[in-house]
Amino acid sequence: MDPIYASIIGLVFIILIVFTVLSAKTWHWVNIVFVNLCFLAAVGAAAGMAQVFELKHTQLQDLEASEKLLEKNQEDARLAVYGPTDAKGYDRGSLRGIAHESNLENTGQGRVWSGGTVAAAGTDRTFQFPAPRPDDPAEQVPLKDVLLYAFSDGMIDGQPFPQTYIGTVMVKAESPANATLTPIFIADRLQWEQPTTTWSLFEKMPMDRHHTFQMGIIAEADSNPAASEAVKNLAQSIRDEKMEIGPYREFLKARYLTPERMNLDPASPEYEALIDRYAFDGMSLGKIQKWIEANQANRINNRFQPPPEETFIEYRFKKDSKNTHKVNADGSIEADGQFTQLGHAIDPALHAEKDVMFAEGDTVLVDQRTATGYQRGTDLVPAFADQEVDGSGKTIVEEIDKFYFRQLRDYPYMLVDLETQARKFEEEAARIQAGVVVQEKAYADAEAQLAARTQIIAGLQQDQSNLNKDLAVIQALHENRDAEIEQLQSKIAALRESIDADYARIQQLTEAIERRAFAGN
Repeated sequence: MDPIYASIIGLVFIILIVFTVLSAKTWHWVNIVFVNLCFLAAVGAAAGMAQVFELKHTQLQDLEASEKLLEKNQEDARLAVYGPTDAKGYDRGSLRGIAHESNLENTGQGRVWSGGTVAAAGTDRTFQFPAPRPDDPAEQVPLKDVLLYAFSDGMIDGQPFPQTYIGTVMVKAESPANATLTPIFIADRLQWEQPTTTWSLFEKMPMDRHHTFQMGIIAEADSNPAASEAVKNLAQSIRDEKMEIGPYREFLKARYLTPERMNLDPASPEYEALIDRYAFDGMSLGKIQKWIEANQANRINNRFQPPPEETFIEYRFKKDSKNTHKVNADGSIEADGQFTQLGHAIDPALHAEKDVMFAEGDTVLVDQRTATGYQRGTDLVPAFADQEVDGSGKTIVEEIDKFYFRQLRDYPYMLVDLETQARKFEEEAARIQAGVVVQEKAYADAEAQLAARTQIIAGLQQDQSNLNKDLAVIQALHENRDAEIEQLQSKIAALRESIDADYARIQQLTEAIERRAFAGN
């Protein structure tokens, strides 16, 4: 117990003793005992309260220390994630930035087996690896029950190149030399039934992404000692971010997007527009237009005008942003993709821990719709520059440049969507088939009822015929009886006349007899 509290209690105890001695002559002993018991109870309560207070004080100190430690750990985590600066995004060099960049580079990668021959094995297919794999389990990850994505190969410079998606397969059995593939989802039924090329198997579904061909050029320049000088120069220009548009376009035409593969006339505006979409991807509109103006003599279209959803405006903040910008969104990746129309991330892997505020000097890319403003229901969403203003009403952002980014084809999500639609179609077909079965049963019941009713109608018609015959007999009898009745009525009338005549004669005779009788008297 605290010495101060102990001193106070001791002093009160001495006072109580003195009070007890002085009141011994006037108080009953019961009262004195009661007072002492009350004192002891109060001392016990005070001691307990002191202990509770001391415990609470210790807990509060521990809580404050824990909060300071938590703040320090959070700051350490923020430094690890965002880097040493006070940035609020994917800083280059930060853990988040490195993870993000690594994710972009590794998307669609994984183990790949290209150039394998394929043979039918009943409903399955046997894929022959181009080279036998290691037989040691320690050196080879098992493939059994693993989902793979199969592509048919085209040939580029004598090397197999994955060209067309065949379908999703599962490894049913494996050996160092081959793997047995069972179908899960087949998109190209003809190539599955009758393989005409070698196949490539991907552990992960390849994704369309920006700079795909550019990275392929760099990889070829680095890995192929016999690469041409043009390829090496083009790869170096990509590394230096000084993309040479002309050589890059020719490379696309000759290697990846050939007219034969695209099934287009090389002199058609459609083929030129296709090459434009891939060759200009990620470039500023100003650089694109300058190149077009410098090469008008060799072009069909003298302008390149990407749609609003592929046009982005780059802004630089001249002061710290005044608004918190929403970067996360709710939704379904399968239904909505990775981002909303406003650029908010739906994919949880891309979610930031909180909404973002930009600092002075930060640059952002904004889609054209957001940059120019738009109508949302009954509300008018102002342009991006009009939302970021200082106290005097002046915008704190400046437009730097406009860029074109080709809309990507997200094959995994497209495949999921296709499979979902196929499943819904099958469910709807099953539901319709179930309805057809019910309708067929109802039709059979209706036919049975119709047959029964036909029999009933036939019986009723027979009954009606019999009734008609009976009616004719009855009518004939009725007519005969009417004739007999008329005859009887005639006879009755004649008899009545005869009776009346006889009655008249009887009366005459009676009267004559009566007269004679009276006359005799």
